[in-house]
Amino acid sequence: MKKIWSDNMEWSELYNRKSKPRIAEIKAYMSPDAFEAFERFNEKLLNDYNLGYVLPRYNKQKGWFYSYGRSGYILIKEVTFNSDYFSVEDIHIHNVDNLSKAIDLVDTKFHDGFLVRYAEFCEARRKRMKENRLQKSKSTELKYKRNCKWCPKVSRSDIKRLYNSDTKGMLDQELLEEVGLAIYVRCKTSKEIFDLMEQGKIKCLACGEILSGEGELTCKCGLKYTYHAYRKSYRENNMPSGAATPIFNKFVKNWDIARSSQVKMLLIDNLIHEFHVSEISGTRGRPVGVNLIQGTKSQIVKLLCDLASGNV
Repeated sequence: MKKIWSDNMEWSELYNRKSKPRIAEIKAYMSPDAFEAFERFNEKLLNDYNLGYVLPRYNKQKGWFYSYGRSGYILIKEVTFNSDYFSVEDIHIHNVDNLSKAIDLVDTKFHDGFLVRYAEFCEARRKRMKENRLQKSKSTELKYKRNCKWCPKVSRSDIKRLYNSDTKGMLDQELLEEVGLAIYVRCKTSKEIFDLMEQGKIKCLACGEILSGEGELTCKCGLKYTYHAYRKSYRENNMPSGAATPIFNKFVKNWDIARSSQVKMLLIDNLIHEFHVSEISGTRGRPVGVNLIQGTKSQIVKLLCDLASGNV
């Protein structure tokens, strides 16, 4: 892999929050000796302690870093990267010759009651899962999901009418604003809701009250929710999120500053013709129009094909 940065560029500068590095990119950034030590560290933790790295997290000062543990329970909180070394918490490892200090740290932490705490963690998680299974009974879940009234998607007929008016050179300004605002509100609301859910909180979709806690949550307006049913409803409604989140966030940002009708129409057109892209494989998936336009996936794909060919 070719380097696309200068040698003095720091890890936190190279990959920002929206640009998660893969192992091949970590290898390209680090010196051969440092990366060899990093690989040896991974093998040692897996083979001797049955520990693996979890999905990387991001810190503005340190950039992307790894944590190590079992099934979501963390033993080593931070493994960070530099071009000449990687750090296990406060220990810098330049090559395999100075790897022993990091392994000693892992060994000390592992034998300091880790297995007991891990067993307690697994038992607590098992109990939570059992409670969740009880909570998921269909009739109860449906009752809570009925209170989840998400921002509506745009109708296919409105999209067709908008494109027709643009094709004829008589862009319907009122419809443009209506469609654009509907997409904008859905994207912006989805990000706000997702960020809250990541904190274990939900927002009442009737009055905006922020709720948190276990079991049934009763809002001051009288509506009742559970976190599980709320999050499941969010996914089932295809609220804009997942791998295409940066695309939706970009639309919100650009719509805020767009002034001309031509620019707004271009923003809508670019957005609904985008596709979800897997963070892992990089392959193209379903169209983001599924998150924004009413209809089944096949209906939306047909609409996008018609729009692309001018057959509307």
